[in-house]
Amino acid sequence: MAKRNTAKRSDGLLERKITINGKRRSVYGHSTEELDIKAAKLRQDAEQGIQADKAMTLDKMYTIWKRNRDVKECTLAEYDKRYQSISKHIGSMKLTDITPQTCDSLKEALKKESVVRDGKKRGTLSTTGINNRLSMLNGILHLATIRRLIPYNPMDSITPEKRTEAQMTDSKHRALTREELTLFFKEAEHSDYYPIMRFLAYTGMRSGEAAALTWGDISNDSASVTKTTTRIKGVVQVNRTPKTKASIRNVPLSEDAQKVLTDQKKRLMKRFGGSALHDDALVFPKSRGGLVDSTVLNTCILQIVRRINKDGIKIELFAPHCFRHTFASLCVDSGVKPEKLQKILGHSKISTTMDTYYHTNDETVQEELQKVKFGF
Repeated sequence: MAKRNTAKRSDGLLERKITINGKRRSVYGHSTEELDIKAAKLRQDAEQGIQADKAMTLDKMYTIWKRNRDVKECTLAEYDKRYQSISKHIGSMKLTDITPQTCDSLKEALKKESVVRDGKKRGTLSTTGINNRLSMLNGILHLATIRRLIPYNPMDSITPEKRTEAQMTDSKHRALTREELTLFFKEAEHSDYYPIMRFLAYTGMRSGEAAALTWGDISNDSASVTKTTTRIKGVVQVNRTPKTKASIRNVPLSEDAQKVLTDQKKRLMKRFGGSALHDDALVFPKSRGGLVDSTVLNTCILQIVRRINKDGIKIELFAPHCFRHTFASLCVDSGVKPEKLQKILGHSKISTTMDTYYHTNDETVQEELQKVKFGF
């Protein structure tokens, strides 16, 4: 069949006519082998949704781009969320109609994009939010150039948006002092989320990891971290794979952490009965059942900090991740070795642990040097 559909043109090239999705297409080459390769590529592209007539829209190209991403479900959901900001402006445009001017206009439109959380407008996109969307568009159009659907990437001349908003202060992601912890937990004692917050401070777990723990993950002196929580399309779910491979680990439990678990069992038994302690039951459920997420913890911390400040005692607001920083800093102060702390925290690279928690200054370096006894 291929030979009957192959003819030699007056310019010396071979032409083969093939039918794809009911439409006749032509491929050209210098040999039958080249025609075979090009015909196979056209059929493969058609199976993946690539239109040989190059009439594809950006929305359709996004679907192909996303299909080629080897990422978790929660990441795909985040892609969809970001792409909505792009799609409503240029999603229906043909790839061949998208120009640098189109991309520049999109960039300006993104600066005015409203951020909606819990059904309410929460300001406009941050610089990072804008650049994440521009980067996504760049990736989609880059793939289109590789597939030869467009001759060049119109995003090549578009520069990232420069940061205009103030940098987030370090205080929200700092390590708390022992005094601050004592003050905070004294005020938080009657909160429904007091147990999980203390557990975070005693273990250095990420809040999503602790929220996903079930009683089957707990042994006498360790907790098995194999999952985390994530928000997909507004719903908090358990993701069966944590942040990275290094995140899968056994976290040692100090006596303080074990006491939190003992007290938590008593709380849950009193509130929910014996079913709350089954192997597949959450260790730290919400007050009415269900998964705790960072939004809940952020709100709880905000309320507690406000009560403390109302009493005339100043404590700066902080994020739930601060408990992890606090744990790590206390470990460093107590002489825990970097490679041990790396495993406890679930960092993929020792450099992350070192750069984040093992800081030195001229005075401490000088002090350490004085301990060295040179024998020559």
